Amino acid sequence: MNAVASTYRKMELAAEVSEATPKDLIQLLFDGANGKLQRARVCIAHHDIAGRSSALSSASEIIDGLRNSLDLAQGGDLAANLNELYGYMINRLFRANADNDDAAVTEVMSLLATISEAWSALDAEVAAPPAKNS
Repeated sequence: MNAVASTYRKMELAAEVSEATPKDLIQLLFDGANGKLQRARVCIAHHDIAGRSSALSSASEIIDGLRNSLDLAQGGDLAANLNELYGYMINRLFRANADNDDAAVTEVMSLLATISEAWSALDAEVAAPPAKNS
């Protein structure tokens, strides 16, 4: 049954991604990172080292994906500051994994939540890339 549920979730996510706007895709990354961080906190509480490591590694990869999506050439100070903040978060998660530190995970969750809320508030037209003239 677990394999069936897993397959269904993957299909559901694939459909969600294929229908998403660029703004929605970034929001999906925020949501995915948050889910992995929640999982890491559960694993820390239950002394599940392998689960914690896996969840924190996945969260770090997602945050790195957010970082790599920044347009540093055109994003100005905002993109530069987000780049630094994402780097900080990745470093905090590395330390959280090494030190089994729930407080570091909670800190990163709070930082991501703040950015995610700001992103959600953006108008879709502002977040979408400009249309190309043919």
